[in-house]
Amino acid sequence: MRFYVKEMTALTAIFVMAWLFTGSAYADRETYNIYELQISDAGNDWNSYHYAEIVRCVGGIVTHKFKQRFTLQDPSLGTEWAAIEVRGYPVYPTGIEVGDQVDFDNVYVDEYAGVTVLQYYAASSHVINSSGHVIPDPVPVALRNIRYPAHPEDCERYASMLISVTEEMMIGAMDLGKADDNYELIGAADTAWASDYANTDIDTTYIVESGECYGRYIGVLQRYYTEGEWDYYQLLPRGNDDYTPCGTDVGDGIDDICNTAGTLFPSPNPFQVRTRIPFMLAASSAVRCDIFDLSGRRVATLIDGGMQPGYHEVSWNGCGRSGRKLPTGAYLVRIRTRDNDFSGKISLAH
Repeated sequence: MRFYVKEMTALTAIFVMAWLFTGSAYADRETYNIYELQISDAGNDWNSYHYAEIVRCVGGIVTHKFKQRFTLQDPSLGTEWAAIEVRGYPVYPTGIEVGDQVDFDNVYVDEYAGVTVLQYYAASSHVINSSGHVIPDPVPVALRNIRYPAHPEDCERYASMLISVTEEMMIGAMDLGKADDNYELIGAADTAWASDYANTDIDTTYIVESGECYGRYIGVLQRYYTEGEWDYYQLLPRGNDDYTPCGTDVGDGIDDICNTAGTLFPSPNPFQVRTRIPFMLAASSAVRCDIFDLSGRRVATLIDGGMQPGYHEVSWNGCGRSGRKLPTGAYLVRIRTRDNDFSGKISLAH
């Protein structure tokens, strides 16, 4: 049973309000994983396809707690659409700590200021299945993919996920955004917004100052949207260890993206005109194939859609999004499916 706010009858609205505030259980709820609740597209205005449903959500590890909110991420779901925010309002779920694997029941799927959230109410409950899990590694993301203003076609797949941006960034203008607590992260070609309001190590508005340089930022990605007023994504560091000043060794870029779950073998490699990338699907799945440069910036997308099981090949001509040939050098090809993540290095020679 699905409720959409625009289609609510008076009777439906009364039922939902009664559930929210009296604590009545909803017997016909469905069970979903985080991917199923979070995935969205432009056709649905980047809202969950389960918006306004009362559901059971399974499979998430708590990656952060801040201001009546939890971020929940399931590393088994891959590197996109794999996290969601739980909002402990009007009832705050107690006993939950970072590293716990938690299932939530009878929670309400809401779109709160641009964020897909699971609202925890009087009828909601949770089960801590296990504790002490290692927090999933941050997903490497280029600054361009979270740039200001909001570009949900690039950003939304990382909503509520723990991500890292590894490139030289300068702190720019401050006191931005709805609460005057956002600031600019200015890279070589793009600018994104961040905020320190989720940093649980500080009791001030900021830990950074304008003009400072950072080589890596880690945090949870959150959107803030109010129609006709604000629309931006903000990177939210969890604590002081999530900021790495410039000049500190932060890894070698492309290797941080590589996932050892599977290896791809492009051929020929190196190549000049065109290379083929074979891969196998055990079952029907959504598939995304991207090319990244050495900094971790996505420069081309070769596949983004559903595919049938069996043997497949995708080819790349060495061109980027603009259709122009990319510079000579090393690149990473990465194929992500519902259940697997494969990568391989590839060399382009002119």
